[in-house]
Amino acid sequence: MAWKFWLVIAMVIVNWGIEARKWQLLMMPVQVMSFIHAFKSVLCGVTLSLNTPNRIGEYAGRVLFVEEGKRLTAVSLSIAGGIAQLIITVMAGCFGIIFLLFSKEEIVLDMEFLSSG
Repeated sequence: MAWKFWLVIAMVIVNWGIEARKWQLLMMPVQVMSFIHAFKSVLCGVTLSLNTPNRIGEYAGRVLFVEEGKRLTAVSLSIAGGIAQLIITVMAGCFGIIFLLFSKEEIVLDMEFLSSG
């Protein structure tokens, strides 16, 4: 049972790592940032977003690691990156729904599998 916990922790760290790489790539035209610096920025954003409504603190947390005159540009890039990620997620979901609608096989939910956690 403990392996599930450690698997989730590992997946969270991988997710934050991917998010840090995305932030590093987004910030490349504005400010060169190391991966560790981007990772700290993402963690700071996650920390502040937990205490603010609608994850507004995520933008504030990330720009704390950006140089003084470039913070407004960083917020704009962060919003643009979030919108791009949302568009990709919605498109993937639409393709998944289309696949399920036109799939020849009937999908059966195993309720016993879902209830055993």
